[in-house]
Amino acid sequence: MSESSESVAITIFGRHVANWMRALDENAPVWTKLSGVRSVRVLERSSPGFDLPPDPAQGRPVLIPLLEPHIRSRPPGYFTLCPSREALDTLADKRAFAAYVRRQGLDALAPAVYDTVEEARFPCLAKPIARNGGQGIRLLHDREAYEAFSASPAWAAHPHILQAFLAEEQDYSTYLFCRAGRIAWHRTFRYVVAPEAPIRGPVSYPASEVRTLCDAHLADLERFLIPLAHDGPCNVDHKILPDGTLQVLEINPRLGGSLIMPDYLDDLAANLALVIAHARFEPV
Repeated sequence: MSESSESVAITIFGRHVANWMRALDENAPVWTKLSGVRSVRVLERSSPGFDLPPDPAQGRPVLIPLLEPHIRSRPPGYFTLCPSREALDTLADKRAFAAYVRRQGLDALAPAVYDTVEEARFPCLAKPIARNGGQGIRLLHDREAYEAFSASPAWAAHPHILQAFLAEEQDYSTYLFCRAGRIAWHRTFRYVVAPEAPIRGPVSYPASEVRTLCDAHLADLERFLIPLAHDGPCNVDHKILPDGTLQVLEINPRLGGSLIMPDYLDDLAANLALVIAHARFEPV
């Protein structure tokens, strides 16, 4: 931990997979790169003293929720920077996001989402509306595959959307920090997916290189985020078509997986530094 004129006490709220926790727990290297961080702890709803307010004598108490459910259920009394309820409800639910894309006239910048299987053009993707990391996504090659999957327990367990499948082998994730939907920081990672395994999961495809999006593509991303006045981190999964058109697959209103990898420690630190600097007090 480091000291500065202002000490900061970090609370990571929630728990996720092991590599996330290694990257963000009290012993994680990232905190040595952030000026003023005096202490770090992980807090869950089951933690002793969860309902107690933070002690400001330990430093400015900054809360960083991990995932969407943690953002929704975060305790008050901390400094934090989170999306509004409208932004969270829109971006955390793929069906709500598809409706938002249509309302905002952004259809040219996102793959089609089919209202019914009769409208679907195969192959297409069946995507659970509220899971992350590629979990539960199925590539359906024809109507027969759809009928089989829609009769399965996996389909019954999670509502799904049907989204057009883009076969481009290059896949991208762009990590952002936003204020009122405007991009203040960004980093893009490119992945190459194999045709025989085109669904990118959390560990199936490590990033192959860091890229920089052009100004036009960054402006396209802001078209999704400014109407929601999105505040804080988010990450965008997208493709770029051969004609250069950006195609937004989904937007996650939180930190994301590639920043957690040890190779990108400096990028994680840069994103967290902005969260700490811009965190606002949420009264009890």
